Amino acid sequence: MPELVSAAADLLPGVVDPAGALGEGPHWEIVVSPGGLRVRTRDYVRGDRDYERQLRHHQADVDIRARARRRGRGDGRGLPTRGRIVAWSRRSRANLVARLSDLDYTRLYGRYLTCSDCGTDYPEQLDRSPARRSRRAMLVDRSGRLPAMLTLTYPGDWLTVAPDAETVKRHFWALCKRYYERLGER
Repeated sequence: MPELVSAAADLLPGVVDPAGALGEGPHWEIVVSPGGLRVRTRDYVRGDRDYERQLRHHQADVDIRARARRRGRGDGRGLPTRGRIVAWSRRSRANLVARLSDLDYTRLYGRYLTCSDCGTDYPEQLDRSPARRSRRAMLVDRSGRLPAMLTLTYPGDWLTVAPDAETVKRHFWALCKRYYERLGER
């Protein structure tokens, strides 16, 4: 289906800013994805300014707490967090649905060919790999699978369980190994 999405997107007229620069103000976008069609506006310049302002505020907060801790006046608390998330807001649920509809699930639940020479995946409608122009391919059929999501969740005091990135990586690969042993697929 990705080729159909690309074909549908190509039918829409394009508007290009002069010299590829984004100007001030909102920019209209039409998002064509496998699961939907959305029309939205975004103001990229304003978003950049907001991000830089938040970064400056965060850096100032870190500096203030570091100075207080050096002078022995720190209260021992870290930086403030958002707090505990207990429910999905209407906006966060809408963002999740939009993100999930943008994804291409062909590799998870569809049929496609994998080139034996370079390992590139491509639709079964094509007679050869677009990357290598090779006709040697293996058909992968995952159309009977059920959707599922698996997460690796750490406790609240996660630093004692996973003090560094290498430990987290080992945990992740152990999870992948157990998944493969149990279900027989990567």
